[in-house]
Amino acid sequence: MRRFSEIDFYSLADAKKKFSTVINKSANREIIVTKNGKPVSVVMDYSRYMKLMDFLAKVKDLYLLEMSDDEDVKLIKELNLDFFIDDSKDNNQEV
Repeated sequence: MRRFSEIDFYSLADAKKKFSTVINKSANREIIVTKNGKPVSVVMDYSRYMKLMDFLAKVKDLYLLEMSDDEDVKLIKELNLDFFIDDSKDNNQEV
């Protein structure tokens, strides 16, 4: 997990004014953009983002292997975690 010292925070107004700086800094550290003092967005290096997405896909696959029955799928849908479920399988469509 990243330490706060490794993350830069910008208000939305500052991020707009210093957009080039934000993009350049995102190559080495995550940037959190805030609106009214609350985090609303993260800017990060694209290669790091892709690694994160690959990792999440692997976690998803491992989780789905552990799902034992339709009750697990129902719970996921109730918790609005539908991105864990491949809809094409529910609709009997080929991928």
